Amino acid sequence: MGREGTELSRHWALDPEITFLNHGSFGACPLPVLDAQRRVREQMEREPVQFLTREAPPLLAEASEVLGQFIGASPEGLAFVPNATTGLNAVLRSLSLDAGDELLVTDHEYNASRNALEYTAARDGARVVVISIPFPVASDESICEAVLRGVTSRTRLALLDHVTSHTALVLPIGELIGELEARGVQVLIDGAHAPGMLDLDIDSLAPSYYTGNCHKWICAPKGAGSHQPRRQCAGAEVRTFSRRVRLDGNQRPERGARCARGHPLSGRLAPRWMG
Repeated sequence: MGREGTELSRHWALDPEITFLNHGSFGACPLPVLDAQRRVREQMEREPVQFLTREAPPLLAEASEVLGQFIGASPEGLAFVPNATTGLNAVLRSLSLDAGDELLVTDHEYNASRNALEYTAARDGARVVVISIPFPVASDESICEAVLRGVTSRTRLALLDHVTSHTALVLPIGELIGELEARGVQVLIDGAHAPGMLDLDIDSLAPSYYTGNCHKWICAPKGAGSHQPRRQCAGAEVRTFSRRVRLDGNQRPERGARCARGHPLSGRLAPRWMG
């Protein structure tokens, strides 16, 4: 079914015969974004080596500043990743768990994220504890109560959606982060759908890790995501595509880096450093 053009629709290259609603999978880029992407690509192709080794790192640093302001995250600790699932895997595959440790997740979690959690648990002999949240939910309080009832002395990390992928719930992560961290449980937030949909202040939320996408509701080019560890992990390193970022604020360009590294966590949740 087609639609009439609007003042806003002229900024997109969307098929006028389609009413495009699924920004939750991939958002369409506005024409100015496509033009900016084309200019950067042409800049790279004019001198690829110089671009990748000298020109790209300051461009990424500038992008970190802009994105950091938008999502309320300190740019010096912000790492770019292809998508939120990559950011989650970088954390989960860095963890070193003991047999019998527990990883907490709800039954609304995105399948790929849940699979990464199950892999990590199976690798180390840990256990995934799945919290059932009835849908529709009664209240934020009922969500918090359900999650906290699943915490035991063996719980090491909780993986929580900010906005659930399948059911579009906005979880009360502010309350959950505070309660879980007070119990010694690290919190990894899957914020795939939050940037551009919700007003974010990640530094104020202060989870152990927050990872999100820019190519959904922000309408950035495909393959744009971010990963933000909490600043208290001072001295840890985040590996991005073209630079290494230390959480003490010192940035050092590095070629060939492929993914985010883990960060020191308390007690037995020290990371297995990724190669």
